[in-house]
Amino acid sequence: MEQGFTIDGCYENTDIIKKSKFIAKCYNVNTKAQVDDIIKQLKQQYSDATHICYAYVLSGIEQKFNDDGEPQGTAGMPILNCIIKQNLQYVLVVVIRYFGGIKLGAGGLTRTYTNSASSVLKIANKRPLLKVEEYSLIIESNEVNKLERLRQYEAVYDMKFHFEENISVTLLLHASKSQEVEKIISSILNKNINLTFLNQKII
Repeated sequence: MEQGFTIDGCYENTDIIKKSKFIAKCYNVNTKAQVDDIIKQLKQQYSDATHICYAYVLSGIEQKFNDDGEPQGTAGMPILNCIIKQNLQYVLVVVIRYFGGIKLGAGGLTRTYTNSASSVLKIANKRPLLKVEEYSLIIESNEVNKLERLRQYEAVYDMKFHFEENISVTLLLHASKSQEVEKIISSILNKNINLTFLNQKII
């Protein structure tokens, strides 16, 4: 896979073009469900907006755009092209428009949505995509607080606890670091443990 990039967090930039207000936002996203949640929240937050156009790229082959009522090809596709041109993945860009009364025409809309998406992506902090491996481990209730220490290790990208019939922890680890983390956990818990591999992904 060609090395790509993503962004950290959420960023926002606003432009006024011929009295229309364009609010551009970009997000780091991992799943389509995340995208759907963000769009739903924005439609509630900006319920009076004229258009909420967006595009996203997850993996290189999982991508989508939406013109939300703007003339076909003048909003969503330019936003998508900006994401692709910067070799970004796992990124959602949304441009919220408040119509100011002056029509921009197809060419003007395309340029404006392109500039809005480019501007917000320009200020976003970018990082190389990470290859991570997901593991799980069943633990005792008195071990939850002890494992919080794992968050300080660079090899541990994320950690989530699941309190169900059994208490388990799911770990996102930098690829090839699982044995190192197993040793760290064994030391923290003062017993030998074996992590269960779940899957590998790019984030």
